[in-house]
Amino acid sequence: MEIKKFNEYSKNEQSELLMHWWYYYGKMTITLAEQDKFMELVEQDPNLIKNVALIAYARGEASQGLVQAIRKSQLEGFLDNVREISTTLEFEDYEEELESEFIKEMVGTINKPEPNVPMSEEQILETLRQLSQQDDAVLTSDKVIGIYKECLILKD
Repeated sequence: MEIKKFNEYSKNEQSELLMHWWYYYGKMTITLAEQDKFMELVEQDPNLIKNVALIAYARGEASQGLVQAIRKSQLEGFLDNVREISTTLEFEDYEEELESEFIKEMVGTINKPEPNVPMSEEQILETLRQLSQQDDAVLTSDKVIGIYKECLILKD
C-alpha cells in the first residue's frame, strides 16, 4: 500500500487502513458482534472513524475507547464527542500532520508487519532484573489500588 492522504484512498483502502488500526493496534480481545459493529461504522462513515483513530493516536491509545463505548452502549455519545472534537480549531490545526503520521505508521505496518517474536529466557530474566532494581519495584496495596483506579473509565 502507498502512503497518501486518507481521502485519496478508495473506499476499500480506507476500510483496510481502519481495519488494520482496529486489529493490529487494538489491545483488547473483541467479540464478533463488536467486530461487526466496527465494520458497520466504517462502512457508514469512514471519515468519522478515521477521526476516532486520529484522536486515539494523538493520545497514544488504540481502539480501546471505541470498544468500551460499544460494550457500554455509549457509542452515540462517544461518536458525538469525536464529532465535537473534530470541529475544534486545535484539531483542525493538527489534523493534516496527525493524519500524515497516522497513515505513515499504518501503511508501514501493513507493508511490513512486525512478527510476534517471544522474548528469550535470558531477555525475560534481564527485564525482571532491571525492573526489580527500580526504586518503586515493591508492590504495595496502595500501588495496586492506584493502578486499578488508572484503569477505570470515569464518566464526566
